[in-house]
Amino acid sequence: MYPGSRGDRLFVGRERELEELRAGLRDAVAGRGRVFLIAGEGGIGKTRLVDELQGEAERAGARVRWARCWEGGGAPAFWPWTVLVRAVAEGVDDGRLATLVGSDGAQLLTLEPGLRRRLPALPPLPAPPAHDSEHTRFPLFDAVTGFLRRAAAATPLLLVLDDLHAADHASLLLLAFLVRDLQGAALLVVGTYRDAEAHRDAERGGLLTRIGRAGARLPLAGWDAAETAAYVRASAAGAVPDPALVAQLQHLTEGNPFFIDEIIRLRLAAGGGRLPVALVGPLPGSLRATVRERLRPLSPACLRDLAAAAVIGREFDLAVLSGALGADSAAVFATLGEAEALGVVVRRDHTLPRFSFAHALIRETLYEALSAGERAAWHRAIGTALERLHAADLTPYLDEIAHHFAHAAPDGGLDKAIAYDRRAAAHAASLLAYEDAVPHLERALRTQALCASADATTELGLRLQLGEMQAAAWRLDAARATLRGAGALAFWFAGAHDKKEQAIAGTAIGLASVVAVGRSAGLEFVVTEA
Repeated sequence: MYPGSRGDRLFVGRERELEELRAGLRDAVAGRGRVFLIAGEGGIGKTRLVDELQGEAERAGARVRWARCWEGGGAPAFWPWTVLVRAVAEGVDDGRLATLVGSDGAQLLTLEPGLRRRLPALPPLPAPPAHDSEHTRFPLFDAVTGFLRRAAAATPLLLVLDDLHAADHASLLLLAFLVRDLQGAALLVVGTYRDAEAHRDAERGGLLTRIGRAGARLPLAGWDAAETAAYVRASAAGAVPDPALVAQLQHLTEGNPFFIDEIIRLRLAAGGGRLPVALVGPLPGSLRATVRERLRPLSPACLRDLAAAAVIGREFDLAVLSGALGADSAAVFATLGEAEALGVVVRRDHTLPRFSFAHALIRETLYEALSAGERAAWHRAIGTALERLHAADLTPYLDEIAHHFAHAAPDGGLDKAIAYDRRAAAHAASLLAYEDAVPHLERALRTQALCASADATTELGLRLQLGEMQAAAWRLDAARATLRGAGALAFWFAGAHDKKEQAIAGTAIGLASVVAVGRSAGLEFVVTEA
């Protein structure tokens, strides 16, 4: 069972969707790969449905591997695929792993460097390629696809990508590549996402739509009255709920399972385990209000620790949280035990001090309750803790550290925020995730504008980098606008500076001209470092 899942909770309804998933599982076991995307609002039961499928897959002899996209912000490019490659590798011995990796070792190392500890004879990492995203990414995508197909050849494999609305752009491109190559593979790929959040970003929404068309999209709606009644009855040890209670729940929650579960949990606790005839007294008007009611019994110390954990993300390490709090890890662990007993957090792995909020809505409620100043202070403390903990090798944590220092602005550390965003962008480019380098550089430019002593040379360098990454990601109109802006900036101040800066100005103007002329002529091109 995936740590943090709710496979022990009641399962109600979803017969049609589960039967479609069963059919997909049968196809995958027979070597006919399938993909499903499960969409719906927060708390609607997407992950719970996959929990149920997991049990059926395991009974059918399939292996199940999960990856949850990082909802706290700052995950490195391809993070869910790194998790999946690592999880598949951990399930086989070294000899089998060498067979699965085959000749793709150098490419797979870019996602999971830990493979070298198991297979020291792997070739060195390939040199960073020229920024031609469509061609240079193909070997990486093909390597991951081949690795997973070979892993499923002996035993069918169910891959779950949870919370795709939080996935980085490069990860969705890799998923789109994989689902086109499922013919003859014993692979069932299931993704979940909140559709409203996914479609706030046009590119992310478009990619998920394309992926859904390659397989099947299962939108989940709220429970109907009969399903709500069945859930309440099972929760209350078989007590038949009054129709008035069911009607109130339906009106208040619109059949959202998480919302219903939280309300019934609170009412049963208040009534000593007895089910009320109807909901009386003050009622929570939203999911967030219901979560706040659930958190009310926790001590102030526990709520403080959970607030800091919410800034880290849906999942968090005890070491990072303790470092940000400036507290002894044993004391923080004891405090988290209070939240664990209430079902607010769960242990990801009982051998490791890693936790997860029981539901994303709990984490979001805690984060939203913080003031802007509190959020900035916690982000700065977490960024500092990550720096200290991973000082020996910051590379795998650059995105996360950049995220926290950027969100600490303008509270302090603006130069550090810019530096980390630039490093994270360079790292994303080295992984061929050009689309993920772009927001780092855009954010660095916004942060740079907050600096009291804004440096035009730094701004010019950021604009040149941004234009380069936009062009590498084939966002040619954006690249043209960015590089023209860089050229204008360079032209404005170059005459008052030295020869080196005049050369930079000329480069920017030249690149802008190339983009403008090439785009207008319909040419394909890439911008490389001068």
